[in-house]
Amino acid sequence: MEQEVILHEQLHSLQRIDVVANETLNFFFVLFGTEPIERRVVFTLADGSRVNVKGLVLGSEQAEINLTTEVIHAGCGTEGFTTVKGLLGGNAHATVTGWIRIPESGHNTNAFLEERFMLLSKGARAKAEPMLEILANDVKASHAATVSRLNDDQLFYCESRGIDPAESKRLLTEAFMNDIIRMIPDESIVAQCAGYLARSLLSNSREPRTRA
Repeated sequence: MEQEVILHEQLHSLQRIDVVANETLNFFFVLFGTEPIERRVVFTLADGSRVNVKGLVLGSEQAEINLTTEVIHAGCGTEGFTTVKGLLGGNAHATVTGWIRIPESGHNTNAFLEERFMLLSKGARAKAEPMLEILANDVKASHAATVSRLNDDQLFYCESRGIDPAESKRLLTEAFMNDIIRMIPDESIVAQCAGYLARSLLSNSREPRTRA
């Protein structure tokens, strides 16, 4: 059995989800922030189950975003794939901590965790913290994490092809988050992401005022 869950501004401060045996869960979430946000989502996988987690974190102005994702591979033969991407402008700060937990019962687990942030202003800050806890044998578990800024070479290339700076930034940021956006089946959420990007991030990606 396969099901999809899409959460947009509905992710609770603590959300626990059990994925039953031999079920596949596709879980999408989007967090928009201009103020403090703290969220934690925990998935517990039974035998033979699979979870695909795709998340976007978009922060601007004075946002303080703390997000924790946790996948517990409690059963045998489980698979968990988590990708969280973030775009931050203004003075936004974000910390994303991701856990892959494989207890002694979690044999034959296959897990991957990816956390990537792009900073659109000098005042934006991000910390990506992928964590592994492995107590079982015969498992595959890995992670990747990056925090970067808009690439000057890519911007120069776009502008050398006659694309103005604002459009260049839009194209590069959309390309950065496209692998998640294209997986979200709700077009209204996709449109809201694009609108937030244009209105709250790219329009304010100039150097912000220093925090007090």
